[in-house]
Amino acid sequence: GADHVEITGRFALPDGWLVPLVLGLKCGDVVVPKRRSLQMIRTSIERGHYADVVQRLRPMLVGEKKADFATGWSFVGGRNRFLVKQLELLHGMPQGEAQEYLRKLALPVDRPFGVWAEVAEEEMHRLALEFLRLAEDKYVSVLQSGGRDILDAISTGKPR
Repeated sequence: GADHVEITGRFALPDGWLVPLVLGLKCGDVVVPKRRSLQMIRTSIERGHYADVVQRLRPMLVGEKKADFATGWSFVGGRNRFLVKQLELLHGMPQGEAQEYLRKLALPVDRPFGVWAEVAEEEMHRLALEFLRLAEDKYVSVLQSGGRDILDAISTGKPR
């Protein structure tokens, strides 16, 4: 196994945008076996977390298919994923600062940011499911052996 430590935080740019920071240190064998990756994908599908499926499939791909898959997801879900990540940064922020940042994100402040975060996350997973259906040709080969049920679950899956 591997030992893993992660430090998370945020960095404010001079123009006020926040950048999430994740610093990770790993020691030991960090390669995830395909069988474990497929199980994590199944769990994500059961939870309706299709954006996680996209994130877990990408490292399993190689070459042009990996690049096309990443580019396609950026085009389909990139803006929404950015919004989700920005809203995550508001956790623990004082209410006044959070409202000011909501304005920066062009979101009304008449609702708690948690409402916007929930809506944005649901939309991200809906877009991810749509993308997975459109991009099946990019990842079908890595699921042929041991992941046929995943292909079926994606084709019949429902958004959260």
